[in-house]
Amino acid sequence: MKTINWKKLPAYAWLFALYAILFLFSQNIGEVFESDVLASIGVAILGVSIVFGLAFLFSRNQYKAGAITAIFVAAFFSYGHVVNLTAVHGLGRYFLSVGYIVLTIGGIVLIVRARDASPFERSSPYINLVALVLLIMALPPLLGYYYRSYIHSAKAAPEEVNGHPQYRDSAQLPDIYYIVMDAYSNDEHLRRDYGYDNSAFTQALENRGFFVAKDSKTSYGVTLVSLSAALNMRYIDENDVAAAKISASDGAYFRDLMSSSTVAMYLQTQGYTYIYMMSGFTGPSRIAEMNIDFHPSGPIYYNAYHDNRTDNSALFYQRPFIPLMLESTALYDFADAAAEARKVDDKPYEFWRPERALMTWDETEKIPELPQATFTIIHIIKPHEPIAFNRDGSLIPYPYIKYSQPHDLVQAKFFEQLEFVNDRTLRMLDTIIKKSSNPPIIIIQGDHGSDLGRPESRDHRRTNFEILNAYYFPGHSDCVTDPGIIPINSFRALFNCYFGEHYEMLEAKYYAMPSNYDNLFDLEPIDINEWMLFHHVHLSTDPATP
Repeated sequence: MKTINWKKLPAYAWLFALYAILFLFSQNIGEVFESDVLASIGVAILGVSIVFGLAFLFSRNQYKAGAITAIFVAAFFSYGHVVNLTAVHGLGRYFLSVGYIVLTIGGIVLIVRARDASPFERSSPYINLVALVLLIMALPPLLGYYYRSYIHSAKAAPEEVNGHPQYRDSAQLPDIYYIVMDAYSNDEHLRRDYGYDNSAFTQALENRGFFVAKDSKTSYGVTLVSLSAALNMRYIDENDVAAAKISASDGAYFRDLMSSSTVAMYLQTQGYTYIYMMSGFTGPSRIAEMNIDFHPSGPIYYNAYHDNRTDNSALFYQRPFIPLMLESTALYDFADAAAEARKVDDKPYEFWRPERALMTWDETEKIPELPQATFTIIHIIKPHEPIAFNRDGSLIPYPYIKYSQPHDLVQAKFFEQLEFVNDRTLRMLDTIIKKSSNPPIIIIQGDHGSDLGRPESRDHRRTNFEILNAYYFPGHSDCVTDPGIIPINSFRALFNCYFGEHYEMLEAKYYAMPSNYDNLFDLEPIDINEWMLFHHVHLSTDPATP
């Protein structure tokens, strides 16, 4: 009986498939449904086995079958990545697809027609080793995440959420609103890159008594880091790097830093009731008196510490993994359908759903009716993609429009959506001001600029700094007069004017960041003047594309 040489068995085809799935999972750990990952692995193992079986029947040689299967796996799992990297559509997508098919079939034909299978047999142990090493390299982020999750509790200590005074709204303690419009650029960006005049909106803010900081820029170009810095009134530093190591993940650390911030804790000590409206991109605050989440059945209100349903904050911003995986494969075009099919009855709306934005606008208008002095964080994922609203506020049929679609369609529909977002936001502001028993304090701010244009530097690091930034400070119009104020100084100015504090205004600094959230601490200082020169000179001769 012939002895099987296990080292030569072409296991690499299965290992490559597992690597593709686990690597994608490691880049989104804590943010996707783990059951989807297990299902994807099961389907991949079955699928690779079927392809290997068919290849063996066709070639009559296990080593040739292994090589054929590996080519198929490589083509299948890389196609979506190439589409996303190149952003090709229409005729470009057609040629890319044809090229993939030709190369895959050509490789298979060459393997089948090879007279001697010994090269495939000899190389099999080495390819197995390469595939195994890749698979092992994908494991540390996963193991580290589960270890940190085991030793780290997301619960707050009782003294963090209890015991502080809670006062009624008054002239001394007016309601405070921090309204974040996700990916909202300032007028200059929209005018320079698109020739679009958004000044009617900013003029409407000024007519209502807002100071619009028209040259404002965020120090960080991604949501979690930008808002964490603004709500803690400081830059991210080495202490954060160390602290994140005992958190479940870097993303979990920043989500907690943002939702349970220095600003919120300070205002609680002053007698404010803290209300945190969840965007769908973040979990509940562990210190808020009231978290508000949005479900198809309506808003849900709870305290993250006292309500046992919310111990695992990851449940509130997890999204399906299967559509994400399909978007990286040859089944790229089925990702949206999979996302729609994966919806669960009355689960919280995903962050990108337009219904969540509509409910957030509506719910914010109810806050002035509360008798308490409230500090409310409102994070609306608009005008961020997908483009889901028509000009009149009606919904674009699903699937919504993404920035990766043809440029002319995207740009036109983006500005239709922006006009609706502007109108609905102004109505919300008018309602807040009208209903408030005392003039409220309002900061309305973009967390970063729009990704619609060409916001990245030449090395593809995210640098979309230019943001909407406006302040409604009744009785203290001299609090903020700097048109270039950075968000880190927003609450420093507010606390100085309204609470008699003496915070210094920090020097403006700016950091380029990775474009795919793959390392939130990879912060590279940049010279903002050089960056502006690059945009004014280079982008003026290189038309913006989505």
